[in-house]
Amino acid sequence: MLNLQFRTVKPECEDRLRAWFAELSTRVDEVRQTLVDEGVHHEQAYILKTPDGPVLIWAAELDDPGIASRTFAQSSHPVDIEHDRVLRECLAERIEIEPSLDVAVKSLVR
Repeated sequence: MLNLQFRTVKPECEDRLRAWFAELSTRVDEVRQTLVDEGVHHEQAYILKTPDGPVLIWAAELDDPGIASRTFAQSSHPVDIEHDRVLRECLAERIEIEPSLDVAVKSLVR
């Protein structure tokens, strides 16, 4: 399942969030282990500059968003604990969106 989330970034935290994502890129083995635990197959994050301030766009291909969220919240991985802290410090409100198009190809059983 593809999952997208949009969150406003506190303007004073944009550099901190970018630095954190750069650090995560150097800790790929740790990050991959947490993704496996959460049932996440692929994850990307973008920081989009808008006239109203920066917006984090988070995209993930995952098995179940609820399970992934609960697993992350209960994680004892140091990288997850720090990730949670940085996100709590740097992110503001969630931007609710509805897909304009949602099409998937289901696996065919032969």
